[in-house]
Amino acid sequence: MTQGTQDRFGNRIPILEDRYGRIVRAVDSEMGTGVILDIWRVEGTEAESYISMVREEVDRLISADVPSIPILVDVVAAADEIAMVWAMEDFVPLSALLAEQGALSPELAVDIAHQIAVGLSRAEAKGIVHHDLSPNSVWVARQDKAAALRLTRYAGNLVFPAYTAGFKGPMFWGTPEYMAPELCSGKEGSSQSDIYSLGILLLEMLTGKAPFKSSNPRT
Repeated sequence: MTQGTQDRFGNRIPILEDRYGRIVRAVDSEMGTGVILDIWRVEGTEAESYISMVREEVDRLISADVPSIPILVDVVAAADEIAMVWAMEDFVPLSALLAEQGALSPELAVDIAHQIAVGLSRAEAKGIVHHDLSPNSVWVARQDKAAALRLTRYAGNLVFPAYTAGFKGPMFWGTPEYMAPELCSGKEGSSQSDIYSLGILLLEMLTGKAPFKSSNPRT
């Protein structure tokens, strides 16, 4: 991030790091409110070239009335990083909730899965797929026995290439433990690929652990 961006987003608190980059909680000095920064590394290209694509994809999701899409405050970029600025102050990643609680109650797990399914269905109606459903792209805010939900990381397939057989690049889109078999085989995915990932997520919510552990789609 540039110095100007560093100055704008203060009081940073790290939330998680993963293969794409890092997610932090911060205070946006321009808005005076808390935000979530999802910062991706995009080595070897100009990050600014992706800003309009990310904005347009989020706009398409909003026009599709996808209820779980958070408010996109801004998209900012430096030479090799792009950051989505989300208004999700009261939300935490599902990965943090699972790390804290382990298995969720069946009622809460089904509620979260249902909200994800509704979001996927409405996005698919506009021809938009996700292809990286994971505990880091699902965010929740507890409300007694239920949960409000936000889906993030749509548009990642516009920034990072899909995995292909013999892939040799530094980064591909998708988290291997949650990728559907066709994506792991380097084939083209579909909305059904997201349904597969949702099934893995539901199993993890009910048992407290994912059925697979690998950083390589081939294994």
